[in-house]
Amino acid sequence: SENWSRNQHSYPSGYQGEGDYFQTGLFYEGDPLWEGRDWGGDTVVYVPQAYARRIKTHNLLTGFDWDILRTANRSASFQFRFSYFGSVGVNQGSIETDYERDTFMSWSTHDVRFEIERYYNKEGPHADLGEKWVDGALGWKQGVDYESPFEMGQYTAYYMNYDYSRERQRNFKADLDFQLDRYNRAKLGFQYTYFNLWSFGTNYKAEPLNPLDIYPKYPEIWSAYIQNRTDVGDLVVNYGLRYDGYAPKTNWGTTSYDPHAEGIQPNVQTSLSPRFDVAFPVTEKTQFRFSYGVFTQLPSLNYMLRIQTDSRNEYNLGNLGYARTDAFEAGMSYLLTNDMVLDLVAYYRDIDGNLATKEFFRDYYLWYTERRVRETHYGAVNRDNGNIKGLDLQVRKRFSDNFSFDLMYTMQFSRTTGSAPNTPSLEGNLDPATGEQYVPPDELRPIDNDRTHKLTCQFNYLFPDDFKSGTLANTILKNFRTYAAFTLLSGEPLLDIGTGNWTQFDNTSLTRDAAGRRVGGLNFFRGAWSYDLSLRFSKQFSLGAKRRVSVFTEVFNALNYRNNRPYPSGYTLEPYTHVTGGVDLVWSDLSSDNANLPRFNADFDGNGILTVEEAALGAIAQSVMDDTMDKRKWGRARQIRTGLELTF
Repeated sequence: SENWSRNQHSYPSGYQGEGDYFQTGLFYEGDPLWEGRDWGGDTVVYVPQAYARRIKTHNLLTGFDWDILRTANRSASFQFRFSYFGSVGVNQGSIETDYERDTFMSWSTHDVRFEIERYYNKEGPHADLGEKWVDGALGWKQGVDYESPFEMGQYTAYYMNYDYSRERQRNFKADLDFQLDRYNRAKLGFQYTYFNLWSFGTNYKAEPLNPLDIYPKYPEIWSAYIQNRTDVGDLVVNYGLRYDGYAPKTNWGTTSYDPHAEGIQPNVQTSLSPRFDVAFPVTEKTQFRFSYGVFTQLPSLNYMLRIQTDSRNEYNLGNLGYARTDAFEAGMSYLLTNDMVLDLVAYYRDIDGNLATKEFFRDYYLWYTERRVRETHYGAVNRDNGNIKGLDLQVRKRFSDNFSFDLMYTMQFSRTTGSAPNTPSLEGNLDPATGEQYVPPDELRPIDNDRTHKLTCQFNYLFPDDFKSGTLANTILKNFRTYAAFTLLSGEPLLDIGTGNWTQFDNTSLTRDAAGRRVGGLNFFRGAWSYDLSLRFSKQFSLGAKRRVSVFTEVFNALNYRNNRPYPSGYTLEPYTHVTGGVDLVWSDLSSDNANLPRFNADFDGNGILTVEEAALGAIAQSVMDDTMDKRKWGRARQIRTGLELTF
């Protein structure tokens, strides 16, 4: 008989029946799915299942320090740095057919090779050169069968899209530090970065590359600052000003979709950021401080230079600028004892102009076609806003009397109109108080991952050398150290938009009404509290001079906390009685290519007859297996690690 797995009525997977579950990536000559392939002298081809990513980087850093002036009352120093960064990468692509490489501990001197790189100009097969796709016909091989324990599945064997990018970055930075007198210390500096970016992409359709879509970009980013610290005894004041700028230099919008880049008007973006803070004592043990500052953030160049490829694309029209955060902070430090400090900080941050992709009205002029356009457009804009407010309470004890600890409590409220550029609209919300539907255009909602309460505690204890001297306890516990880190977190918002963050499981039976509308809106409901305890134990032995060896044990998630996500349960047979069409199947009656053959792994009595009930039980087992395949959903289980550390 063939290499059947599990029992005599199990279906061997693969065209030639290797008898392995799941995808193997092996395809054999004669397989009808690969009939168009030019096999040459081969009888089997290996198509790697995983996509690969290849990134090469190189860095250079150089510079100098110069003490310009140094006297009893004044000093000045100058620092200059130049850095160069280069990167060439393929973000994602199908690995070359029949590709293998030797590795040493997963490391290899050979690059990962991609299938698309085998073709002229990386455009896919050229008929006049006699080239073909892997299977002889398609650049996107979907619907390839594979066997899992209780049913046949399908997967994508390869997908020939290919994105290539190259980045070169030159950075110049200079700083001058000047002690003006005994009361004032000034700093000023600048930074300038020049980018050379180039990228292109090909696809599974084997379309020739359009020169308009292979575009270089040369943006520049610069900044300058000046600040001064005034110290008049007990009162210390810092104040300064920062200037930031960005210039695209070229119109990045020239593409095959818009050859004249009429839809984009490049603009230089700048921002000014004043900052100020003051600290002063009230008593010998108490100090107050206050600070205000403006902090700006430029969206990533991925958005700043995003091009238009269709009429509804999240690209930058040239109006994207800096997001601004106004931050206020006030705090107090109090010396409880000689080795213990209490610190209390309250803060408020107002955020304006975060990146969002939304519809907005636009009035602009097309310089090439010479006409005015007034239309509603969808693209990237500085439209999201928010605020963060909260307080931190911390008690720290430095190491003394053989122990130290750090206890910190944070209460924080983070609200925003959009947690990400593509946050969905809030249509279909129900007011939890009135039950009425509302459509807020820009309502502040809790941000993703917002946790109102957070408590952390770190503890460290070292048994002294003379602990119970002369006893067995001294031999065991001398130089024995224990660490503990405990974290307690309140629940974060439940998500229903597929973020992949498994701690935010959304029970839609509670958070949606009968029509599927969100009760209370996005991020209204919260999950359960979570906690984590990690431990470390170590004992040190002296080997003479400066040589020491430590034996340690680390325990992560010592309490074995599991994410608040239920395991699959509540299955009944009735929904699964259709998998065989509601009839019993007989092994001997089925052809060798019948898709129901894998279901015979549920022929538990091995009589060659798969009853409707047996097939339903197998389908339930398959569903449970699929739903529990990704263990990240329940978090990291308890881990224990032991080892040795040698110091010399």
